[in-house]
Amino acid sequence: RRTLLYTAMDMMEKTDEQIREDFEKIAREYGPCDLGLPNVDLGIPDDRVRFALDLCAEMTEKYS
Repeated sequence: RRTLLYTAMDMMEKTDEQIREDFEKIAREYGPCDLGLPNVDLGIPDDRVRFALDLCAEMTEKYS
């Protein structure tokens, strides 16, 4: 099983829709896989991290 890494820079700079598109592509083209969020630190708001986690759950349900 592979792990793909989604950068902290993308988490900060991309819109919710862009992140959703990225996660959808990852799930569709590379799943099943694990998605890592390296270097997530205090600079990334909690709501962005929760959004990413919710997307992971959504993609898991959709593509499993």
